[in-house]
Amino acid sequence: MLLLILTIVVAVLGTVGAGVLFYASSYYRFRSRMYERLPQTAISDLEPGRAKVIGKVVAPARMMASPVLGTPCVYFRIVIEKRQQQDENLFVHSHKGIKMDVQTDLIVEDSRSLKFLLDDGTGRVEVDLDRADVEIIAEERTQQGSLKDCKEPYRSRLEKIYSKPFDFSRQERYEELVIQPGDEVLVLGRVRQGEAGQRVIMSGNSPLTITDEVDEARVLRQVENAKQARVGGMVLGIATGVATLILGVLTILNLTATPSPKGGKRFTLHSSPTSVDQGNVMSLRT
Repeated sequence: MLLLILTIVVAVLGTVGAGVLFYASSYYRFRSRMYERLPQTAISDLEPGRAKVIGKVVAPARMMASPVLGTPCVYFRIVIEKRQQQDENLFVHSHKGIKMDVQTDLIVEDSRSLKFLLDDGTGRVEVDLDRADVEIIAEERTQQGSLKDCKEPYRSRLEKIYSKPFDFSRQERYEELVIQPGDEVLVLGRVRQGEAGQRVIMSGNSPLTITDEVDEARVLRQVENAKQARVGGMVLGIATGVATLILGVLTILNLTATPSPKGGKRFTLHSSPTSVDQGNVMSLRT
């Protein structure tokens, strides 16, 4: 029984550990695509095809406001949840992937965007975020709080946008992420010619990727760490499989072994119920 329990524990811990390492490596997979396969291109030199550019967001003629705080932006992502616990510092459905063991109900999860121009000093290109993968790192672009702090006219606007009433209590928490004019971002996508003849960078066979992480040296270090984590996950997975196999064999051998009483004599079973080895059988009479 002890070997069986040990086998299960090793299998579970090893699988979880390998899964964590693989998740850590996949977290930076898209950065590997951005920094290792494509060089940065000046916007003035863009040609149709796959491209990576870095520039600042230029305000379009028409802006939109984020739902809770009313921040002028070209992109927002909003998550609203209602919790049954009072801890205001925990956020379950975070865009950073944080999942806490807190009883909550997801009320709203939504993202919207506008087309905008990106300027790198050599020229401008239109960016279309339809089907885009958006990753925002900077804390100043992400706000969390209680809907109790949401003021008019944004309370009425929030209910109008999502066609549902809100309590606006401390138990209703929000996380709001935005991209604003002036933000420096990196964009990886496919350059095409727009309807008006302008160049547009957009999603192709794979989604467009946009991030505010533009420090290439830092990201390359993260990519290298991710590769090491992936190798570590593979090694841990193999070691777990071998250890589980060995413990499993030992468990089977232990369970199939003939049990012996403390006196060293064994029960011997014969085909005939009346045929008994008198020298090796312990009397079961009381």
